[in-house]
Amino acid sequence: MLKAELRLAMKQVLRNLTDRSGRSAAVWQNLERFEEFQDAILSQKTIAVYVNLATEVETARFFGKIMGQIAVPYCENGQLELFRLKTLDELVPQTLGILEPKPELRADASRRVSPQELALVLTPGLAFDRSGGRLGRGAGYYDRFFARIDSEREEPVPKFALAFDCQILDTIPVEPHDIRLDGIITESEIIRIV
Repeated sequence: MLKAELRLAMKQVLRNLTDRSGRSAAVWQNLERFEEFQDAILSQKTIAVYVNLATEVETARFFGKIMGQIAVPYCENGQLELFRLKTLDELVPQTLGILEPKPELRADASRRVSPQELALVLTPGLAFDRSGGRLGRGAGYYDRFFARIDSEREEPVPKFALAFDCQILDTIPVEPHDIRLDGIITESEIIRIV
């Protein structure tokens, strides 16, 4: 199946998914048991995490537990940048209706997060496979972001998806520029890619 067809099919699957709130809570319970997440929290390191769209695993309602260690992405000049979030009130709808930091706050250099500060990146997507393949929404923002942050570090930052079980497929079509993930956390399992 081509990426475009798969995107349409997965968007429909996600629109039809029931109990998204309960499923998201189960994903977060698994995340809280996840070793890299626990290490980041205990060492007060920064975790990059997306602000969810309506059909994605919910993130924003769990931010209170780790506020101060969260860096949320926002779009600037066609690429993702990271902003240290202090409260949910700092977010407003921006690119594609996604909640992003208020434009006037982005100018504060102390709120920008460098790749070296990251302990973990939690990413969204439409579908994933057990080989680390990720199907995004098609604009390539996250692949460019992953490549850039890894190029600015001595070693790559761990990249894990938050996903519902229904988003795990046998295979995802991947291209040479697609960055593979290190794992996926769903409501029923933690998948590590080795």
